[in-house]
Amino acid sequence: MANFTFLLVFSAITIFIFRVFPFLFKNNKYLNDKDSFLYKSISYSAQAMIGLIVFNSAFSGKNLTQLVETADVKDLIKLLFLILTFVITIKTKKIIPSFLFFLVVYGLIVYFLG
Repeated sequence: MANFTFLLVFSAITIFIFRVFPFLFKNNKYLNDKDSFLYKSISYSAQAMIGLIVFNSAFSGKNLTQLVETADVKDLIKLLFLILTFVITIKTKKIIPSFLFFLVVYGLIVYFLG
C-alpha cells in the first residue's frame, strides 16, 4: 500500500508541475510550438499517470514478469479491457466514457462468472 501511496503522491506532484510549468514560461518559443516534443510530452503527462495508476490498481502492483508467471483468466480479461480502453480513448479522445464502460462490463463478468 505504501508503494501505491507513493505513486499517487508522485503522480499528483508531476501532474501539477506539468500543468503549471507552461504558465510560468508562457513566452518560451519551445512551449508555444504545438508540434514540439516538449509540448506533446506535457500534454500527455496526466494521461500517462492515470494509465499507470489504473494498471497498478488492476494488477495489484505486479510487474510484467510477475504478471506473465501468475497469469489467469481474470488478468487476461483485465489486460484486454485496458488495451481496448486505450484504443477507444485514442479514437474518441474521451477517456472517462470508455473507462467506465469497460469497468462496468468487467464488473458484470466477475459478478456473473464468479
